[in-house]
Amino acid sequence: MKRLLFFLFSLSTLISAAQVPEIYATVSGSVTYAGTNLPVPGHIVQVSMYSNDSTGTAMLEEVYTDNNGQYFFTGSIIGTDGYIQVQSEICNGQYQTEIFPMSINAVNDFYLDFYVCGTTDCQAYFYWDQISDFTFQFLNQSIGEDLSYYWSFGDGTYSSEFNPVKTYSNTGMYDVTLYISRPDSSCFSSITQYLFIGDTIVPGCQAWFEPIQTDPNGFTYSFIDKSMGNIDTWFWDFGDGNTTNGQFPVHTYIEPGIYQVCLTISSPDSTCYDYFCQTLAVGGTNTCLAQFTWYPVDSVNNQFTTQFLDLSYGNFTDWSWSFGDGTGSNEQNPVHNFASPGIYTVCLTVSGPDCQSSWCSEVYIDVIYPMCFNYFTYVNAGTSVEFTGYHSTDIPATYQWEFGDGTTALGNPVTHIYQTPGIYYVTLSTWDDNQCYATSSMEVVIGDTIVFNQVYGQVYEGNWPLTSGFVMIFSSEADTNYYPYFDMTPVDGTGVFAFPMVPNGNYNILAIPTDGSTYLPTYYESTLFWQEATVIVAGQTQNPVNIQLVSAQGSATPGNGFISGQINQGGLRDGFIDQIVVYLTDSDYHILDFTQVNSNGEFSFSNLAYGTYYIKPELSGVYSDYRLVNLSAAQTEVMVNLTFTGNYILSKPEGMSVAADVTIYPNPVTESARIIFNQTESGIVSLSLLDLSGRNILNQTEKIAYGAAQIDIPVKTILPGVYILKLRFVDGTEVSRKLIKN
Repeated sequence: MKRLLFFLFSLSTLISAAQVPEIYATVSGSVTYAGTNLPVPGHIVQVSMYSNDSTGTAMLEEVYTDNNGQYFFTGSIIGTDGYIQVQSEICNGQYQTEIFPMSINAVNDFYLDFYVCGTTDCQAYFYWDQISDFTFQFLNQSIGEDLSYYWSFGDGTYSSEFNPVKTYSNTGMYDVTLYISRPDSSCFSSITQYLFIGDTIVPGCQAWFEPIQTDPNGFTYSFIDKSMGNIDTWFWDFGDGNTTNGQFPVHTYIEPGIYQVCLTISSPDSTCYDYFCQTLAVGGTNTCLAQFTWYPVDSVNNQFTTQFLDLSYGNFTDWSWSFGDGTGSNEQNPVHNFASPGIYTVCLTVSGPDCQSSWCSEVYIDVIYPMCFNYFTYVNAGTSVEFTGYHSTDIPATYQWEFGDGTTALGNPVTHIYQTPGIYYVTLSTWDDNQCYATSSMEVVIGDTIVFNQVYGQVYEGNWPLTSGFVMIFSSEADTNYYPYFDMTPVDGTGVFAFPMVPNGNYNILAIPTDGSTYLPTYYESTLFWQEATVIVAGQTQNPVNIQLVSAQGSATPGNGFISGQINQGGLRDGFIDQIVVYLTDSDYHILDFTQVNSNGEFSFSNLAYGTYYIKPELSGVYSDYRLVNLSAAQTEVMVNLTFTGNYILSKPEGMSVAADVTIYPNPVTESARIIFNQTESGIVSLSLLDLSGRNILNQTEKIAYGAAQIDIPVKTILPGVYILKLRFVDGTEVSRKLIKN
């Protein structure tokens, strides 16, 4: 049993316990299978209590049915009146909900039965034992005979064992799901539980919430924050243009529809910043959103038998499946046995009194993906959308469109008019006379309050397309907690990339080659550092946004030297540490090589000749400096420690006693900059100013006496931008500082 109690106090409510009014209530009932009345043990029933008083108290508790399918709840809440909501999942994502008013002067005893879909005694359930910090033994408590089991551990790994043992690689929150089914489709059941690993308080946090419908018409929702961590800020985006702060908001939607609700949380000491989103189908929406997934029932003994799972949203009542082999089904979650290996286009159409939606996807049955592809772009004006498809071969192809609203079309390009706003899954199928058949799908948002855009282009190495690599997109708005919009996609064999759902805003786009060439990670259009990159404006910058990769400015001489590094997270949101690129430069800041940081924050460069190098981390929207590294016969290996905090990657160079005393004033600068430092002994100080590509802009030498010193440099005639100021002192040590010219 899990209980989460939330109290929001004002000064006026800080009174003694004896004066605080309290409402007591009980709820009980049974959970049985519809049609057979067999009990459902281990089933979750959620009970929520809310106070209408100024105390703002809310409580959520989950109880489980016993072996007879019975559940019982008793609890209390501060206040004089309010309501209690009882709900439980009754059919694969669909919930039955009842709301009862309660008050301090009434007998608040309520009874509610639930009837779960299914006609057999098949019910998925599990719990776990923690073996070590990251290793868990999952114990299958499902009811039923002749079952197949399929586990999804929430980190992209799976198992078909009965009681699997799983070792996770990182801390975090994972949604663990167990699916059970019979090959004859006589039963299907699933259960998802949330597993928290590691210290969820400091550092780090996990955003999570649960929406609870609080009116019979389905327009008003209470949002229960269930986030973990040291949190003091909550920001809610309800997907309809409205936002709010506070931990437990209540929101009423004006129009029916499908809305993406997002919660963003942060801590008072910047140790965490996280977000979590869910999709709501509000108010009996006439917008349907068809979607499904699948997995093999038994990949060892019968790899052709596949379980399909309906993941659709909306007010629909019927399912129609086409498995691409001439057969179909009207079940919600069918099991299908394909006769032979192949690539099958499986389509699901959901429909109801006021809506219909279709989605198709390729299902691979014991085959390898063919070497052909397609993709498409679209431009919408209101509910009218023009689609343009692209086929991978030069042979003329047939283009077939599924618009996600139950209609289809042939041709290219095509224009389609949608009847209602919503999110639609559009599928393009193309085929030619050379046995090349391909499909692709994406979401298309019609009439939503959030405007999405398609961003696509091509990446080149010289005159040839990049054949192996990926592209990342970052929102370019400044945020000291570092929380950009982010997405990543691989390039295809012709260097083409596409981001189909980019919200309005300003973005940096970075292409990273993985083909082992001498080309470097490059921003649109052709720059190495985000401060100099051309920013695209989603919805305004014209596609394609092509990227011309920049080649390395030299190569490292082989030797016995080794540089390793560790970037420690000081508030970095999980998921960005392994997006950092680290450059290796020579003593003149010419880039020789690059590597990506792994998920543990580690990076390295090996087989380096002795000499002077610089290490420079690079991540869009994050400021960093060059770190000096000297390799010699006396020091063949150097470990570099960096810290990612806020939107800075910071380092403390070793053996550079004057580094902490060097400052630039003013910075940013317009006409003249003054360099202030302490000189440990008299002698010549050399000064260089370089742009971010390593090009020398200015050289200057000064004879400086012992003690406090300053050097003035003129910058009026140089172009605005970010520069590196490099100082070399009498003892041979160097210091680098960033200078910004307005």
